[in-house]
Amino acid sequence: AEGLLVEYSGRYLALLKLTKALKTFIAASLVVAIFFPWGIAGYFGLTGLSADIVNLLFHTLKVFILLFVVGSVFRAVTGRLKVTQAVDFLWKNVFLASLVGSLLLAMEVIM
Repeated sequence: AEGLLVEYSGRYLALLKLTKALKTFIAASLVVAIFFPWGIAGYFGLTGLSADIVNLLFHTLKVFILLFVVGSVFRAVTGRLKVTQAVDFLWKNVFLASLVGSLLLAMEVIM
């Protein structure tokens, strides 16, 4: 069972799944736009509308590649992960790294 989605079927379930897929695509699109912003139309000498279409298709390809890689890596790494192991990892490693990063940012702003 999928929690709250058990109560839905038909078009309402489809709408909920579509919104989840769109949210995932938009989040990945933002990551691609921030960390991999370059386009490909300049290499082919395209300008105008054709350049925009080629760049949009290339951006969509980068998003799908990112979703595939992240999904594959996440499933491979967390296949046998227990909840207690995840909590230990997040508190010991990720929290300490974010704390150090926050301190470095604060020192940069102060100076």
